[in-house]
Amino acid sequence: MELGEYTVALLILAGTWGASLATAALVVVRRLPTMGGVPRVLAFGMTATAALIAAHGLPGVIGVLSRWTALIAAAAILVAVWRLVPQVPGGPRRDAPAPLAGSSPFSWALAAVAGAALAV
Repeated sequence: MELGEYTVALLILAGTWGASLATAALVVVRRLPTMGGVPRVLAFGMTATAALIAAHGLPGVIGVLSRWTALIAAAAILVAVWRLVPQVPGGPRRDAPAPLAGSSPFSWALAAVAGAALAV
């Protein structure tokens, strides 16, 4: 593979991934305004994965899957989400529970043992 081909493939990859990540960001910001913390990060990751799968799955289903069609599908999904997904009204939840206290020494010891077992 020559440098030019590699560069084009890298740009296509970046475009497909970038469109999928932008799609996920739009969905999470517009549809989940009250969600925060780890659930919001997980929702972003799952939505980005779904957008990436859809960008490759839709052209694959109709039999035209290639690098370019995956990029075009990812861009089309991004435009569709941008145009069709409405903003949900709402702000941060007021009834959210107070943050938990710091971890106990037992929790730290358990985490250390699990990490050591994983390292072995």
